[in-house]
Amino acid sequence: MSILFLSVVISTTCAISSPTIDDRTISQAINMMKTELVARHDSVQCWEEEHAGGWLSKHEGGTSAIATLALLASDISINSTELQQSLDYLWEIKNPSTYVLSLRTSIWSLLPNRFERRLKKDTKRLIATMGISCGGWGHGARPPTSLKAASPLVRQFGMNALREAGRNGVSIPTQCWSAIADATLATQHRNGGWSYEQSNSSGKATPNMTVAGLNCLLGVDEIFKDNISKQDA
Repeated sequence: MSILFLSVVISTTCAISSPTIDDRTISQAINMMKTELVARHDSVQCWEEEHAGGWLSKHEGGTSAIATLALLASDISINSTELQQSLDYLWEIKNPSTYVLSLRTSIWSLLPNRFERRLKKDTKRLIATMGISCGGWGHGARPPTSLKAASPLVRQFGMNALREAGRNGVSIPTQCWSAIADATLATQHRNGGWSYEQSNSSGKATPNMTVAGLNCLLGVDEIFKDNISKQDA
């Protein structure tokens, strides 16, 4: 959930002119966003646009998934009408993109034990669609076989989902974490940043891609802790 909280802090910093940022102002910002998300919920489409185009058209349920995850992190009741309708809607998506599958897995990780079956099923699917040779995922069900075919942004969401599942007792193969670390390190630029291009020498390093790269490494570091071996490094 570190990415979500980072986004909240950044949004708060941009929205508040005062240089003082404390727990109170952050809580106020979270509550404002929670109120706005609830107000925008639709009983049929949840948070989806009626005629979504471009990137959104490739990720059915993507907007609803990220909104649901944000609301769960804000401690809204899972018994609220908005969340109940969204959870049902997301589960009914039979062939989610990897982006949506990752978010959905993270959502089940925050819910009571009665959602454990969904968590295990989506985690198994996420592991099966991962390309171990390139440490990541494409946008669909077929595992990518090269770095160029893997999305670095999706890698970040996939890593977060596997980490949350692992925190909830789901077994994640060690090779998944090693592959994510290897791919992330292999594509880091000399200036320390990352670009969307899956290469350490092409493309321009950007802040958002660098955040994605750092999150992947921090996630793997959390999993291995002091137990990383020379073979895993």
